[in-house]
This record gives sequence, C-alpha cells and structure tokens, in this order.
Amino acid sequence: MTPSVFLTVFYDGDLNNKVNEKWRRTYYNRGVNDRNVPTAITSDSLQNIYVTGYTRTETPGNDLDFMTTKYKFQDGSNEWGGGGVKFYNNDSMPSSKYNDRASTIKLSKNGYIYVTGMSDASPYGYSIVYYKQETTIGIPVLCGKGHSSRSLKNMPILRKQICSAGQI
Repeated sequence: MTPSVFLTVFYDGDLNNKVNEKWRRTYYNRGVNDRNVPTAITSDSLQNIYVTGYTRTETPGNDLDFMTTKYKFQDGSNEWGGGGVKFYNNDSMPSSKYNDRASTIKLSKNGYIYVTGMSDASPYGYSIVYYKQETTIGIPVLCGKGHSSRSLKNMPILRKQICSAGQI
C-alpha cells in the first residue's frame, strides 16, 4: 500500500477575482501501512481552517482513529501546538482492532468542535466527540463523547476564500 498524506491548500481571492494560493500544509502520520484520509473541512468566524479524517495512530494495536487539526488563517501554522493534532479512538470494546473513521466536522457558536463518523466499536455504528477550544493554552480539551445512529451533515462556512483538503 502506498503511504498517503493529508494536503490542505488555502486560496485567497483578490479584488480582481483571481484565486491565489496563500499557503499549503501536509499531514503525514508515519507507520506501517499508512492510511491518512481527510474527509471534511470547515472554518470558524476568524477563517481558521479545521480538517478532520482518519489515520493509524502510533498507539500499538490501534487501527484507524479520528484525526482533527486546526490551521491559522493567516499563514497555515498549526493552532494547537504539541503536534497540533487531536486523535480519538473509541475504546468501548475490549479489542483495539476496531476502526474509527471521522467523516464530518462542525463548529458551534459557543466554541465547541464536533467530530463524528463511523466507529466499529460503537453500538450504533457512529461516534461523536466534542472539544472545547481552550483559550488560555490554545489546545482543545476533550469534553465528551457519545454514540449516534447517524452522522452530522457537512456544511462548510467558507465565504470568499477557497480551501481544499485531499489525499495525495
């Protein structure tokens, strides 16, 4: 299997309606049989970019897990520090051989980041995790997790800018 990489590119429109690449970032989680699959993208009111998907984490025995990251609008630097990535592994079942594949990301007006997707260990087939953006240290804190029988719909809040995320 060929290793895959998340690619996020931020384009900014100018006054003449030309689209210019402002920045690009890649995410590569190394490991055996690398699988890095971006699935959803959105932005906040400050135009910072959030990307979610799934990857194999470096935790021994884990299979695919949710992966979420945030990039600063201005320069694409990672907003969260400490590696800049949040992982989620549904550990409801005793075996770690279950997959968790994030498919949607939503932001609430009160600062919560919701990520949902398929989760083999969930009794309903989906998991939802939510983080609260911690303003003092800049790192999102896991606030809760749950299970649902359906996923949120992905509706990005992008305005004049164009952002794309994909697998390369």
